[in-house]
Amino acid sequence: MNRGEYRIWDMYDRLESSSIRAFAEDDGGNIYVATTSGVARIDADMNMTMLADSQLENAYIRDLRLGCDGLIYGLTWPGDLFTLRDGKLETWLSRDDCRVQGVLGMLPDPERPGDLYLGTSGSVVYHGGFQDNFENAETTDVAPLSYVEGLEYIDGQI
Repeated sequence: MNRGEYRIWDMYDRLESSSIRAFAEDDGGNIYVATTSGVARIDADMNMTMLADSQLENAYIRDLRLGCDGLIYGLTWPGDLFTLRDGKLETWLSRDDCRVQGVLGMLPDPERPGDLYLGTSGSVVYHGGFQDNFENAETTDVAPLSYVEGLEYIDGQI
């Protein structure tokens, strides 16, 4: 909805899947749509396109979040992490190459550009640099909790 007017996108508009998992808006007003079959981008003129990248096509995108550095951070269902800028894939970190295993949730640090909080299938939340593959990530034991999928920043707290 924009100024009281509705616009609907569906498979006829080449939206690859109507199963939507998340939305994120970049600093330029572009809206990114996480689907179970890739990422769609809706520009300021309300034109929708699916992002054409072999790693994103048909990927189950679990989450998208805007970071304080202007990047859109994404997470796939099996745990791959990626960044988008200007409608293009900028960085891809596969779950097999990531130092943090079992990633189920992510949240860009609202104060430290390039850092992410990662929830995992275990009882640990990681906080560290995406660009250095979480080499010096801090850990927080959240036991007895496990399978941390949702992370939010509210009133200065995670």
